[in-house]
Amino acid sequence: MSLRRRFDSGGDPSSLVSYTAAALFIGFALVLMPAPRHDLWWVAAAAGVAVVVMAMALTWRVSPTLARLGVPIGYMVVASFLRASAGGSVSGFAGLFLLPVIWLALSASRAELFGGIAAMIGAQATPILLVGSPQYPPSSWRAVVVLVTVATVAGVTIQRLVAEARRYATDALRRAQDLEKANHLLDEQARIRADFIALAAHELRTPVSTILGFASTLEQRHEQLSEEQRAEFRSLLLGEARRMAGLVEQLLDLSRLDASAITINPRPVFVADEVRRVVVAVAGEHADAVEVDVAENLVVTIDTEAFERILSNLVSNAVRYGAAPVRVVARAEQSDLVVVVADDGSGVPATFVSDLFLRFTRSDAGRRRAPGTGLGLAIARSYADAHGGSLTYTGSEHEGARFVLWLPRVAAGLDRQTAAVEQTPASVI
Repeated sequence: MSLRRRFDSGGDPSSLVSYTAAALFIGFALVLMPAPRHDLWWVAAAAGVAVVVMAMALTWRVSPTLARLGVPIGYMVVASFLRASAGGSVSGFAGLFLLPVIWLALSASRAELFGGIAAMIGAQATPILLVGSPQYPPSSWRAVVVLVTVATVAGVTIQRLVAEARRYATDALRRAQDLEKANHLLDEQARIRADFIALAAHELRTPVSTILGFASTLEQRHEQLSEEQRAEFRSLLLGEARRMAGLVEQLLDLSRLDASAITINPRPVFVADEVRRVVVAVAGEHADAVEVDVAENLVVTIDTEAFERILSNLVSNAVRYGAAPVRVVARAEQSDLVVVVADDGSGVPATFVSDLFLRFTRSDAGRRRAPGTGLGLAIARSYADAHGGSLTYTGSEHEGARFVLWLPRVAAGLDRQTAAVEQTPASVI
C-alpha cells in the first residue's frame, strides 16, 4: 500500500509515527556530535517544534492533508533550529533537508512536492540572508544550490518512479480482475453446459421412454387391444410427443440465448391478434379462463417470435400454477408496449422471488403442482432483454402472481380499416 493510500484510506498510523520519530531522533542525535558551539536555546526551540510535528503525525487520521504536509515542513523547521544550535551551515545538518523532500515525493502530489522544496529553499537561505558572514561563509550559497538541485532531481525522480509503480500495479490489478472475471465466466458457462446436458438427458428420457413403450405396445399387441385402448394410447402418445416437443423447443431457445444467436426483427403487428393466438395455443381447453384486454387497433413494432416466447411462458405458468381468472392486459405507454399477465392464485412464495428468473430453479409448491424444467421464466426474461425490454414480477404471496413485460419500439395505434387512427395511451392495471 502506498503512503498516500495509507493517509487517505485511514490505514495503520504506526508507519507515519515511526518514520517521524526516527527522523527526529536522527536530527537530535547530530547535536551530540562535536560542533563549534551548542546553543541550548535553539535546541529547546527545536524540541518544541518536534512536539508539534509528532502531534500532527499522531492526529493524521482526523486531518490527513495537514499531516502529509505539516510533518515534513515542520521537520524542516526542526532541522533549521538544530543546525543553528550547532553553528550554522558548517554543522553538517544539510542532509536532513533531503528527508522531507523524499517523504513528499512518496506521499504527496507534484504541487505539494514543489511546495516542500520551496520551504526547504527558505529554510536554507533565510539564515544566510539574516546572519550573513562570517558565521555563514560564501560557500554556503553553493551548498544551498547543490542541495536544492539534488533534492529537486531526487524528489521528481522518486515521484515519477512511484507513479509508474502505481500505474503498473493498477494495470496488473485490472488484468488480474479481468482474468478472474473471465475464469468465472468460463466456470459459469461450463456449469451451464453441464446443467444443460444433465437436464436434457433427464427430461427427455421420460417422454422418450413413454413414447417408445406405448409405440411398442401398439405395434406388438395392436390386434389384442380394443379400439378404446388404442385411442387412449394414441392420446397418450400425442401428449408425450407434445411434451417432448415443448422441452426440445425450450432447450433450443436456451442454446440460442447462450450463443447470443437471437436476432430481433421487429415488424408492425396487431397486439390483440397475437395475444389471442398465443392464449389459444398455450391454454388450449382453458383458453376461456383467460381474459384478454387489448385494444383491437393497438399496433406495435416488435419481434413476434420473441413476443410469442415471452407471452407463452407467462400464460402457461399462470394456467398451470395460478388460479382463474388469468388476465392478459396490453397497453401503449407513451412509445412503449406494456403487457401484464396476472392470476388470482397463491402467488410466488416471498422466499423464492429472488430466484424466480434463475435457470433450473423451481419452488417446492411448483414441483408439487406440475412437472417442469425451471427454464420458462429464465427464457422469457432473456428474450425480453434481447428485445431491449424487461420482464419483472410484481405480485405478492397469497394475492396472485403478476408479471409485467415492457418492450420498446411501439408504433402508433392504427385502425384496421384506415390504418391511421391514433392510439390513446392508457395505464396498466
